Amino acid sequence: TEGSVSLGDPGVIGKSLSLSSSGNLAVSGYPGISSDQPRTVSLWMKSVDNSGHLSGWGDSSNKWAISWNNQGPRVDTGNGGTRQGSGPLVSGQWHHLTISYPGSGSDLNQTRIYWDGSLVDAPASSIDAVVNTANLNDLRIGSSFDGTNRMSGSIDEYRISSKSRGSAWAVYEYQNQKTGGSLLTYDLQYLTAPVLPSDLNLSLVQGIPFSFQIRSLPPASSYVISSGSLPSGVS
Repeated sequence: TEGSVSLGDPGVIGKSLSLSSSGNLAVSGYPGISSDQPRTVSLWMKSVDNSGHLSGWGDSSNKWAISWNNQGPRVDTGNGGTRQGSGPLVSGQWHHLTISYPGSGSDLNQTRIYWDGSLVDAPASSIDAVVNTANLNDLRIGSSFDGTNRMSGSIDEYRISSKSRGSAWAVYEYQNQKTGGSLLTYDLQYLTAPVLPSDLNLSLVQGIPFSFQIRSLPPASSYVISSGSLPSGVS
């Protein structure tokens, strides 16, 4: 860490990084993803400010700088390029941000910005440029690429990937991580022993083949007769 930060405040999942414009987090020895390589950054953020810097790496003329303004989230390259998003920031509430760049020589206008799982690109407010991020400064979280312009607010679940992610990834991550999310549900009833019906009566006609399926609650993968035996001719 650089300056005053807190790593123990409540976050979306577990604890979060809390900043008050006086510190940031530097990832020592990791300069981020350089050149025009593909990348995706995702995070949760919360602030009462109308603008601020979230993360960055590179140098002043070729950087990957993620921030927000009164229009929404954005990324700047330092060489005149800006990819702007349009998404309202609700003061003091958590918001999910995903920024994905496909790499392989793509211009900045191929970058996609997702806010709370929705695509929010604002091409009319953006300026295209070549992406050629410098391999220089350590990645910073909670400030600009050089540790200045420190944000006031909180960041949680910060992730950086060397792959480009699409809209499905953005919405699934948002839906899965948000408070009260229902993308993934689970039931612990399978930790209990299966129970067969307490009363079972069947009428059989001799010489007529039939089949009958018995199910327990919760289901079991196999059944074994532990006592007694089946009637003659039944298997």
